Amino acid sequence: MSADWMNQEKLSNEENSNVDTRSINSTPTGIHLKGTFGSGSTILATWYDTRDQGNPQCWPLWIKIMVYIQINFYTFIVYMASSIFTVAEPDFIDSYGVPATVASLGLALVLLGYGIGALLFSPLSEIPDVGRNPPYVISLLIFVLVSGIAVSVDNVPGFLGLRFLQGFFGSPCLATGAASLADITDLVNLPFGLWIWGTCAVAAPAVAPCIAGFSTMANGWRWSMWEIIWGAAPCLIIMRLPFCINGRHV
Repeated sequence: MSADWMNQEKLSNEENSNVDTRSINSTPTGIHLKGTFGSGSTILATWYDTRDQGNPQCWPLWIKIMVYIQINFYTFIVYMASSIFTVAEPDFIDSYGVPATVASLGLALVLLGYGIGALLFSPLSEIPDVGRNPPYVISLLIFVLVSGIAVSVDNVPGFLGLRFLQGFFGSPCLATGAASLADITDLVNLPFGLWIWGTCAVAAPAVAPCIAGFSTMANGWRWSMWEIIWGAAPCLIIMRLPFCINGRHV
């Protein structure tokens, strides 16, 4: 046992000996690098200091607040789109003469789209040349367009296909919304930020039927889709504000 421990310690020392520390300068938040390094060196890098504006956690408070509003509102609207159709199902059944199992696909296909879309958009946002913004803005634009078509479509297969696309293109905020908040929030306050985001995500499916209940009873099932547009269109406008497209929004 003692020999094994000594061998492990020797290997650890050999690994540590490859770390070039001659040009590493200490800072309050870590280290930064200067000069060149030979092959085989382990390079450690971080932000220059606690005021480095390249670090999203050093952004002004008002920008952080606006990013929180964007992401949480975006998450709320997209999650609301799933259950908002449930109160419209009886009128949908009466309009097209389909069984309840078919009408329930209006909810199930959105949830399927959430899962499949996240598999694509979440890894995509981690590519440095892509980042968070393009998946958010482009997919939200398509989400609004698909929702607009869902209002006017007049056949069951077409409507159900559009419901899947709503879930698919609405998924980026569900997959990486919390990651965007983690990018701008320090570790001490991150649990509070994730709590706010999680509350919006959990509350939306419960609030949506209450919002749609009054309108679908009076004006039919299509009004549940109109309400998605009324929420998603302002969200898209907010996402296009200058402070979130000039490299300030992660």
